[in-house]
Amino acid sequence: MCNDVERRFGNSVATYEAAADVQRRVALRLSDMVLPHLGQRKTVFEFGCGTGLFSRLIACGARPAAFYLNDLSADMLAVAKGKIVATCCPGSVIDMVGDAEVMPWPSADAVLSASAVQWFNSPLSAVRRASEALRPGGIISLATYGPLTFRELREGLPCSYPSPQDWELELKDCGFQILAFESFLLTQSFASRMALLRMVVRTGVGSRGEKQSASALHGECRLTWQPIMFVARLLG
Repeated sequence: MCNDVERRFGNSVATYEAAADVQRRVALRLSDMVLPHLGQRKTVFEFGCGTGLFSRLIACGARPAAFYLNDLSADMLAVAKGKIVATCCPGSVIDMVGDAEVMPWPSADAVLSASAVQWFNSPLSAVRRASEALRPGGIISLATYGPLTFRELREGLPCSYPSPQDWELELKDCGFQILAFESFLLTQSFASRMALLRMVVRTGVGSRGEKQSASALHGECRLTWQPIMFVARLLG
């Protein structure tokens, strides 16, 4: 799965940002939620940064003293780092290529991610890993997608993405105080099946571990997304 995800996103480096409408909206909303809680000159770790849609908002808004950027795709990570350095000039940008689900995480004041953790084999494990990497009082802020996402492509088959309730319970079990939590539905409409498929190819998106049916694309050209996003503080 790791190699497949790396290939998908590596192939979409040049087209991702122009086609990633939902991901852009999610990044903007998550940055609005988390920036008031970050403060300035902190150490920030972002995993799954992609081409840096969310990263640039954090770099310009929080001006972290050290910004650790991770992505599975070295090509996407290079684009993200280059754009941050060119537009925001934060204190220090450290790139970390690799699978964030298994690689070591740096000690940080904030662990952030937008539209990436759903690719983990066990998405909820990110909360436990953040609790181990964060300094006392540190912030975790993630945006991911719930089980109703891409329901049009699954023909009634279940989705293994964690629900909003799963995330809330995991945060509390790992010693976090939830500061902000949102979950809602977004619907994308497409002029044709070809336009829908073009978005999938240009962004590299898809449901992790779920069988998607091509025949489902012969119906209505709409896609449902269920963004889940939160900000929480580590207690103790």
